[in-house]
Amino acid sequence: MENGHSVANLPANEYKKFKKYFRILYKTSFEILFPKTEEIVNSEAELSEPLHILCVRTWILFYHLLKEKPSDLDEEDFAEFLVTVHDQLGERFICGADNGSFLKFCIKTFTELHPSENRVYEYQCCHCLYRVVLSVDTEFPWDHKTQPVELDIKTAELLFKNIRNYINEKPFRTWQIKNDVKDTLDKIANIVIPPRDDRFDQCSWRTQHFLESEINFYEAIQYKEHDHYVSDLGAVSYRDGGEDITDLYYFRGKILQYQFKTRTKSNQTRAIETLEKAIEQFTYDLSINPLRFASWYALGACYASLADENLTWNAEEIKNNRGKIANYQRKSFLCYARAAKVITWFSGQQSPSVPTEEVNFWRDFGYQVYSMITEPMSMDAFQLNPYHAVLWRKPSFEDACAFAAFCFGKAMQHERYLIENQPDKENGIPTIHDWRIPYMLGKCYQKLQRNPEVVIQLYKLAVDRTPEKSGVSGQEKILDAEYKMTSALSKYLMENKIKPSIVEKYLGIDEENGEVVHKEPQSELGIFDIQKPEYRNAYDLICSKLEDIRKADKTKWHHRPVYRHAWLIFNVEQKPEIAITILSPLFHLKLTSKTFMNVWKPEFERSGRHFIYVHEYISFFMDLAKATLDFDLLNKMSEKLRKASNIILKDDIIQTKLADAYKHVEEMKKPIIDEEMIDDQNNEKEESDERDDIKEEHKEPSNNVMSVASLITQDNDSPMTIDFVEPASNSYSEI
Repeated sequence: MENGHSVANLPANEYKKFKKYFRILYKTSFEILFPKTEEIVNSEAELSEPLHILCVRTWILFYHLLKEKPSDLDEEDFAEFLVTVHDQLGERFICGADNGSFLKFCIKTFTELHPSENRVYEYQCCHCLYRVVLSVDTEFPWDHKTQPVELDIKTAELLFKNIRNYINEKPFRTWQIKNDVKDTLDKIANIVIPPRDDRFDQCSWRTQHFLESEINFYEAIQYKEHDHYVSDLGAVSYRDGGEDITDLYYFRGKILQYQFKTRTKSNQTRAIETLEKAIEQFTYDLSINPLRFASWYALGACYASLADENLTWNAEEIKNNRGKIANYQRKSFLCYARAAKVITWFSGQQSPSVPTEEVNFWRDFGYQVYSMITEPMSMDAFQLNPYHAVLWRKPSFEDACAFAAFCFGKAMQHERYLIENQPDKENGIPTIHDWRIPYMLGKCYQKLQRNPEVVIQLYKLAVDRTPEKSGVSGQEKILDAEYKMTSALSKYLMENKIKPSIVEKYLGIDEENGEVVHKEPQSELGIFDIQKPEYRNAYDLICSKLEDIRKADKTKWHHRPVYRHAWLIFNVEQKPEIAITILSPLFHLKLTSKTFMNVWKPEFERSGRHFIYVHEYISFFMDLAKATLDFDLLNKMSEKLRKASNIILKDDIIQTKLADAYKHVEEMKKPIIDEEMIDDQNNEKEESDERDDIKEEHKEPSNNVMSVASLITQDNDSPMTIDFVEPASNSYSEI
């Protein structure tokens, strides 16, 4: 090298040997200068002169390497050199000396060279500097027992850049972050000045306080080209803390949101606190990044989760907090609408972080709208005050439902694009075939009274996409789509909207070959008649399918097939006793049991819907008791209802229905009771007459006046009912 030769000009095999030997020399020089053990110290005493010569020549060689032009040097060599130095200093527990200046230099150098290739080395330096574990592929850093460096703005930016790289390399949709990483983010947030309270309002469109406004539905769902109200939105941003920490609040919000999703279900208070903290972080982030689609989406999801938490646990809580729940749903809608406009108007600036995110967004947006318009909330979030009612137009149920269908349609459109362009897994991101999208689109179309065959086809697509196993412990199968298709077939058949052949097309199975049987369709729609063979066959297929679904639900989570089967048996076959037998497992009627209903919330049941189903089942059970004149069953239900306020959402309706059922049973049973009383009294009179005749035979003649008086007395004391009048409106033959 003194003669002008360059290391870069060595042949490849010689250059490889040079790198290996130089690394050995460098490690040896460290052992000479900083011996780690007593044995090394003693060895150096015997060979001090040659070792010192070796050490000096190694550093001279290093000097010549540094003198070479940068173009002749391999960047990988610099990285390896710094790693070697760090290893040697770390083994002696001095790599963090001088307030971590060497470690900071290493991080800066690794970032400038090849960040992705040197990520493990960066994480080792971060661990030594800040005592934070950023591991990739389960490679945990070595413990060099350094003192952590106190954070300031510059070191916080440096550390956060590495944390951002670490988070971005996490597997798809995983926000399971180690506690020390989360704590470090909290420390960084504490030294960074948060956005001013009014900055979020400054980023709003058209209104000064965006999230506090009511919903102008028909304006919110317009996705035309943006106007001057939002032309300068991207300029409203927060830069006082430096650009390197602009993702800080978004990351903290996503971590909190992940903690909420993976929480234990029992602690509602802690769940709500976690959501409120996540909302605060996303709000901060939108003050910095008002065009971040992911933050608007996440903020809308958090408000939706807050509403769901208040809809899940108790019927009384729904009644008492109805206004608060509607407010959460309203804010969720506004955030989703804002996210939709951002992704439409600024798609080039704020595209989704993963391809499937936009599919999930439109699915969740549609799901939220559907939850807002159906029971138990029933459009409450769309209510307008008198002032806005004059300026704006409240959406009709049909328009809101049509918009929900539009959202699910957009989700299917994006999903189809991904399937066509990414047939296999790419970069660890799976191509989705979400069964819930066609399932919810079918529900919207069914409520909008669209073509019944299109609705059934959507449910069938959902059935075909449904995975074999559920992700929730204790629920072996997902049966929602299969039940919904069967239920829709039964309703359409009885409403004369489809032919029996449609039922056979989707449910008919050839027992020998296991193939679908599809007969030629009839020429025109007929009227449902269970006596006709084709209708009887279709009806039997539906009942058989419901029985199969109930058998597949071994843990008895799914209650809808039980109700639908009982409903058909009662309304079609007019067999209330059998219907009671089928429906009874959904109730605990023994007075010793503390609970009333044996109904649980399946994995994909919407929040709050549980109490609507409970109301439906109780009402139907009363109808069955009424039809069978079962006074005892009504008494048991009445007793249970007194202690069931936590599951009864419409108590006034239930009590009115119970009173009507009692009245009907009493009226229907009264003629039967009175007839039995007349028969008993007639029998008693005949027996009395026989006794009197016997007495007369053995009795001496008496005074006629006394005999008449005796007869009058006996007549007055008689227990016979003499005021009974048979009801004119009823006949015993009809009863």
